[in-house]
Amino acid sequence: MSRPPSQPDAVSASPSQATAISAPNSGSLPISKATRLALVRTPGHTAGNHSPVLVTDQGVWTVSENGIAVDAYAPAHSRIPGLARHARASGVDVILNANTRERTLDQYISMMLEKSLADPCTERPEFPQHFASSELTRSALAPALAPTHSHGHITHGTVTPRA
Repeated sequence: MSRPPSQPDAVSASPSQATAISAPNSGSLPISKATRLALVRTPGHTAGNHSPVLVTDQGVWTVSENGIAVDAYAPAHSRIPGLARHARASGVDVILNANTRERTLDQYISMMLEKSLADPCTERPEFPQHFASSELTRSALAPALAPTHSHGHITHGTVTPRA
């Protein structure tokens, strides 16, 4: 998979060449190149927040609580009533979950980082391959408030017990 020129080359999506994210003094923690997993410092939701980044055979995925759905990372493509209009009117590229208002600039920057690290979704390329750890889900109590796209789940590799 090739990455758009605007996205950093910090994580290789090539299954044969896994590299963890690390930058000097970034607070990011490469966990294991063999398992293709890294923790990336993403302050905002909390000062010490980190987001897992996974390299799978489907590409790069990010996970965090910074946004409540992939709509938050691509609001221009959202079908949630008013979200795209709000993003255009506000001039923002991502929508914060807004449950922590003290570090909003840090959270905005962290969401942009997560968005730039995640590969585009294969079914809906306008959305990144990102999992919200507290994801918005469809509810009969608020029928118009549902994510435009939900990844559901991913599978990658196999678990093999040690002998």
